Amino acid sequence: MHQIEYNQKTGYAFNGYLSKFFPPEEDINAKIYADDLKGQFPEVSFTETSGGTASKPTNTETLVLPTDKWHEAFYIAAELFDIPKSFAFPNPKGSNEETVKEKDPKSGTWTSQLTVNRKNNNLEKINYDYRTEGYGYSVDIIQEGNKMKLERTEIAD
Repeated sequence: MHQIEYNQKTGYAFNGYLSKFFPPEEDINAKIYADDLKGQFPEVSFTETSGGTASKPTNTETLVLPTDKWHEAFYIAAELFDIPKSFAFPNPKGSNEETVKEKDPKSGTWTSQLTVNRKNNNLEKINYDYRTEGYGYSVDIIQEGNKMKLERTEIAD
């Protein structure tokens, strides 16, 4: 528990859900968010690459955060990379692979699902996959040492 102050009142908050990173503002893009974070955390990195083919181009944005906390990475990825709010942060304990489909997807959505990979009740990868006619994207969250990599790849079909 951490003692916190808000609106001139003091209280306590469970620190398992707190983050050292300020939350992304609504509708901010990942590059601007990374640039903003670099003021406090110079080891933050952002890259953007284009690839694929002429008929199926891809664009990948990669944000690397100096943390090993899955919940921080998940909530930041959800805000920056359009993971629906209906998906809760996955429990580290569970089967080695679990896929949860969005219960009430937007009209025209072919796929909207969260896949969680675990090993020995530890998260290994979180993937969100979205597809609709002619367009899709996936978001991967993985831990690399003491950093978290958040990567969104857009695909035009």
